[in-house]
Amino acid sequence: SLAVLLLHSYTYQKHERRVGEIATELGFTHVSLSSAVSPMVKAVPRGYTACTDAYLTPIIQKYLQGFKSGFENELEGVRVSFMQSDGGLALMQEFIGSRAILSGPAGGVVGYAATTYHQQPLVELFDFVDCNPSHITPDRKETCLSNSAQTNMDKDVTTSNTHQNTTENDLSSKTNSRQDVTKKIKSPRKLLPVIGFDMGGTSTDVSRYAGTYEHVFESTTAGITVQAPQLDINTVAAGGGSRLFFHSGMFVVGPESAGANPGPACYKKGGPLAVTDANLMLGRLLPEHFPKIFGPTEDQPLDVAATRTAFADITDKVNSFELSRGSGKKLSEEEVALGFIRVANETMCRPIRALTQAKGHDTSKHILSVFGGAGGQHACAIARSLGMSRVFVHRYAGILSAYGLALADTVQEAQEPCAKTYCSENYAYFSERLQHLESECRTKLLNEGFPTSSIKCEIYLHLRYQGTDCALMCQPYVTDEGAGDSNDDHASSEQPKVRRSSRRTPKKRQTKKATKRGKKQKDCIEEE
Repeated sequence: SLAVLLLHSYTYQKHERRVGEIATELGFTHVSLSSAVSPMVKAVPRGYTACTDAYLTPIIQKYLQGFKSGFENELEGVRVSFMQSDGGLALMQEFIGSRAILSGPAGGVVGYAATTYHQQPLVELFDFVDCNPSHITPDRKETCLSNSAQTNMDKDVTTSNTHQNTTENDLSSKTNSRQDVTKKIKSPRKLLPVIGFDMGGTSTDVSRYAGTYEHVFESTTAGITVQAPQLDINTVAAGGGSRLFFHSGMFVVGPESAGANPGPACYKKGGPLAVTDANLMLGRLLPEHFPKIFGPTEDQPLDVAATRTAFADITDKVNSFELSRGSGKKLSEEEVALGFIRVANETMCRPIRALTQAKGHDTSKHILSVFGGAGGQHACAIARSLGMSRVFVHRYAGILSAYGLALADTVQEAQEPCAKTYCSENYAYFSERLQHLESECRTKLLNEGFPTSSIKCEIYLHLRYQGTDCALMCQPYVTDEGAGDSNDDHASSEQPKVRRSSRRTPKKRQTKKATKRGKKQKDCIEEE
């Protein structure tokens, strides 16, 4: 595999394409051209993106080939789509490595955005009507915390199903008529933004949704800067398999992971102490509710004794350290386990604050949507630390990222650089280029078989102030469809949607990037 980068290929691609042709003639089976992967100005991030794509795409293609070979006729004539990092679907033949880095967590974001956020009005009904009336279909009942649990996070988590035990008198004193229910649905209160909390085995992914997906177009992971649209997802190395250490008087959680094999100590395969063991030690995991798939023969239950033995050893180290410092305090195994849990919780709170407080949002005015295999074990403690009063535990918590695939849109994107000042003299030029990008995306979607009526286009402009290197992603205010001309539409964007700017009418300067998204609402699953 080969990555090709020429300094000015973002504006003149002919030479880079010729280099790619020569590389193919020399025997390279895969060539990633920077002008094709990321046709943007910055050469270094563009080169990193091409290298990332050249590294990942052959691996993905090998997997896809094996995937196809497992079906009759290798899926010939069958439409197969894969999730991308931006939360949209791409055809199998268009799926590339640079767009797949966060494809797994992206499915979870789409899943909770389409359920937790948009079904808030329906969930509100559970606070004052029977959770199982005939006019509310079972598929609309998302698991959530009732108000009684929200007002006191220290109490046991109570799902909305507890309202089934409400007496008939209580129900009649609130409401039980279909007309009142319909009125409540039609007149919901303002939807609260949602924080997605996806805690798995090796890491935790957090994101924010307030009616629209939040994207970034340049991200740095492990020192590698990639220019590719992706959902704004913060990842921290803290999950159920994160290992527990005691170093120099400090409780340390991760970033090392016990993995699936050997796994935590309770898996009975000689694994190290992990967050899962701490939850088991505190009684938050009940072995009788787990299948007997552990141990060397994979037919045994969770090993509580192994967890207790491992915590006894690390507790001795903690108490020995305290004794060496002259402290008479002696901790129990449960107190040590709780200490590790608190460290893990604070580690997971930091990226949530980065998505909210660091961007001017009040964390307490959000809903915490919890999913992932380990999310429910830490949800209330996380919410309490952040001042959040409402937690949604999704009924598909363990498979929400997969569930989100069925709710995702098919997305085509086109972008190009531009070094012009964003002002009225250049509106005609911007309109012409954006129409070109829109036509490119729309044509691809039409060729995939989507009708024109189901295609929605979104415009994103990356603007920066003169003399700065930080681009702000904006969406212009557009007039009613069919009203006015394109210059009117651009003129109305003199006050762009830049929430992070404190100035009411910022003076816009150099346009760094124009992005066009063509989206098709999936019709295979109908959301009421």
